[in-house]
Amino acid sequence: MSPLCNWLIANTVVISTGLVAAGAVVNGPGGALTITGDVNALGLAMATGAGDPSGTPQWTAIATAVVEGLRAQAAINPTALVANPAGGAVTGVPALAIANKSIGPSIRAAIPATDAPSIAPWSTIGAIILTHIESVTIITAAFTSPSGGGPVVGVGALT
Repeated sequence: MSPLCNWLIANTVVISTGLVAAGAVVNGPGGALTITGDVNALGLAMATGAGDPSGTPQWTAIATAVVEGLRAQAAINPTALVANPAGGAVTGVPALAIANKSIGPSIRAAIPATDAPSIAPWSTIGAIILTHIESVTIITAAFTSPSGGGPVVGVGALT
């Protein structure tokens, strides 16, 4: 697994804020990622993994853009969650949804690229990184809902 994926798994807690149970349905724009950890360590791990230790500042800039993009734009897609109308454990495996994958400008600004051919690909690269994270992320959730519906509570983890 990549240094980025390993770091995200180790440093992310999924919270249920904003998710609401109504009968067996869980909906809402909710859930968020609480990402902690040292982004500089992530940048170093990415640079080392790429065989580019001298490029650590640039890899750290990429890591920072990815983490900040996830903090700002990632949420839980609750479609696969099922609440118990009598209250209790919410079952199912929610997906990660990233509303806006345009971190390319953040990456580009941190990397000293000034010519158009070097700048243009970063929007695509940023979107590819976040699309990959979104598509391979599995959320293990320990959520519960109250009897009769209402706010879903609990936390989860990325696996």
